[in-house]
Amino acid sequence: MLAVGCVIWLAAIVTWFTRPRLGLLNSSVKLVSKENWVGPERHNGDIQNYDWLTDTEVMLYRKNADKTVTLLRKQVVPSGETTNSLQMPLPKISDPMGITLSTERDSLRVLYMRRGAPRKSRLTSELISIEDGKRSGPVPGWLLGTYFAGEKAECAAEFDKELVVSLSTFGNRKPRDIRITGLKNPGVMVGNVWPLFIEPSGRIVALGDSYFSGVVKPGDAVKLGSKLSHVRSFVEFNLNHPDQPGKTWAIPVPSDAASFYCEVSPRHDQLLWIVQSNKMPLFTQLSQSLPKALRQHPRYLARWMVSDLAGNNMHTIVEYEISDLYFNRPDLISPKWTPDGKHVSFEYQGALYITSAN
Repeated sequence: MLAVGCVIWLAAIVTWFTRPRLGLLNSSVKLVSKENWVGPERHNGDIQNYDWLTDTEVMLYRKNADKTVTLLRKQVVPSGETTNSLQMPLPKISDPMGITLSTERDSLRVLYMRRGAPRKSRLTSELISIEDGKRSGPVPGWLLGTYFAGEKAECAAEFDKELVVSLSTFGNRKPRDIRITGLKNPGVMVGNVWPLFIEPSGRIVALGDSYFSGVVKPGDAVKLGSKLSHVRSFVEFNLNHPDQPGKTWAIPVPSDAASFYCEVSPRHDQLLWIVQSNKMPLFTQLSQSLPKALRQHPRYLARWMVSDLAGNNMHTIVEYEISDLYFNRPDLISPKWTPDGKHVSFEYQGALYITSAN
């Protein structure tokens, strides 16, 4: 009995010292209670639950039984003064695959899947104005950019010997190619790059392809070997001045990362990193060598980190445990920048919370 008691005490001590120190709710404030929110997480499937519309309001996406989506607005700040959800005067959106709010918060980016269509034209997108419901009409491909010279456009870029940007303005079906001649010896950049944001000035900061776009387990890392990218690569250039010098840089991926992706802040000066770790809490890891009946269910660490655009001053704001690498991923808790770029909001157990980004 004494030996059993010692084991239990030892397990408790190890659990205490190895638990995540920056738990999900430790420094968070509940904005909206479970009774007044849309919960639970991912209630809408592939359609997200909400986006910040203003500094005090969110826009809710309500998925209906007929596969349409209704838009509502709801005041959530200050905490505890939540208003009822009010339907926005916009038509329902029919059977979208995904919806996001543009960085200017004046239009929706709507993605569609044309099932049965040829592969190249299966994915389409369009913009819908929040002010008057005006629609741009669908165009082939995913909408990745927002503004260019005052126009709404789809933007994709590819490196060969130089960077070539393909720009598709709504209403003009033929893409326009722009060669970015100011970028020489791109270094870390290979393949396709995807805009994080496009500003009215034509400035683009884009993210390079990476093997960390999905879950990479330890066995996969061994299999990929030297092909596994240990950095996230970025490129900055200006579409209005393609001959001006651009720049590229890389941000190291944490050595324990199973996935590593980022969201840019509304002011385009910070990155929120969502990291899933291959690392288990110490006691959970030790228990895996015990007989099956005594093993702890595998748990992994997840954390949210904030840095500037160059990856400097990266610091962890939240760290917590997830039950596995697939079905309880940290993106399911939906971290989002608030419009002021000072906080991150998230859903958890059917309620809406906010935490400081500092």
